[in-house]
Amino acid sequence: RWLETLTAVHSYVYDDGSWPEVRAEHPAITTHPETGAKVLYVNRSYTSHIKELEPAESRSLLAFLYRLTEQPRFQCRFRRSANALAFWDNRAAQHMALWDYRPAVRSGHRVDIGQAQ
Repeated sequence: RWLETLTAVHSYVYDDGSWPEVRAEHPAITTHPETGAKVLYVNRSYTSHIKELEPAESRSLLAFLYRLTEQPRFQCRFRRSANALAFWDNRAAQHMALWDYRPAVRSGHRVDIGQAQ
């Protein structure tokens, strides 16, 4: 329950400076609006720190949570093929493309369905 009291600060800065910093604060644990399931809302790419913690504590907690979520037992691997379709719920899943298809070129279409609340 302690995690449910914390706020994750999400920040992203483009390396080339082409966009201003994007920053948002969200509960570290959210509730899925349809299923009611608790969802961990931190990720290695965007979460910069936990607002309520000292920097060292924040780094330690986030490192623990990242290691937890990155375990293979929580992963689904999708192998792309012609006419394949993959979809996921961004409100409850983390996703990352692996760069394991070189020298081939990966292409596809993305469609967003619905709106995050």
